[in-house]
Amino acid sequence: MRVFPILLYWFCCVIVGKAADTAGLYEALFYFYAYRIEYAAFSSAEDRYIGTHCVSASGGLCTFNEFIESWSNKNYLPKVYLAAGDTVYPAVEGADTVFAEMEWPGSYIISKLYRDATKWNYEHMLAAITNRVQAAKGVMTVDSVLLQNSRRALEIAQINRWNENLPRTQESFQERFEGVTLYDKTVKVADGTVKVIDWDKTATEQSKVSKSSSKDLLKRYKKWAGSNKASEYLHHQNIMRNVVTYRNVLGCGSSCSAVAQKFKDLS
Repeated sequence: MRVFPILLYWFCCVIVGKAADTAGLYEALFYFYAYRIEYAAFSSAEDRYIGTHCVSASGGLCTFNEFIESWSNKNYLPKVYLAAGDTVYPAVEGADTVFAEMEWPGSYIISKLYRDATKWNYEHMLAAITNRVQAAKGVMTVDSVLLQNSRRALEIAQINRWNENLPRTQESFQERFEGVTLYDKTVKVADGTVKVIDWDKTATEQSKVSKSSSKDLLKRYKKWAGSNKASEYLHHQNIMRNVVTYRNVLGCGSSCSAVAQKFKDLS
């Protein structure tokens, strides 16, 4: 079975996902705390959607280790289950260090993570899980620690996704523009921010050591940014913008809901 990073694909009628390096761990922590919130709100298994394949040895709430195992691709299970995951309160801060030895490849079956999952892309899956937290708010006062952990896990996942994607974008970019360093900047999205490549500064800085003007360089760089060579960068940008909106939803009342969007002007 071929597993494609980040994107979700249909293969033999099973949706397979692949988490993004260390960002994937924090995404798993978001799923887990959303699972905990939903579990507390809905006593009947028929009313729950997250992690419904998980069966705890205790007969109740699954630990983080049990939760991951229940929806992981069985050919790509964690190398070792750590004591740090044998809890219903796994650490969010510093989790990439705490769980480093777990060496989880991050390949999983979407329909086991979320019941009745259909042909969703990654953004739709995150929206669905976010909305289960919102549904829980409609029937109970959600534990503030669980809610805070879910939002923080998403925030760190967004940060790590950028940190992991930028070097790959730089490498791909330099295959066309050797030796050119990419610069970044922060832009506002909804009530949050994301980092993007600052094409203007990249062109301006390069023009200082080039025979071409910054205007000409910018035109070339923007053309690259609109090509399929930049598809991975643009894909991650769309995910990060959606994550910002989902975090905003988690910060408001039950009437707010998450909707996956296709953002324009991602370059």
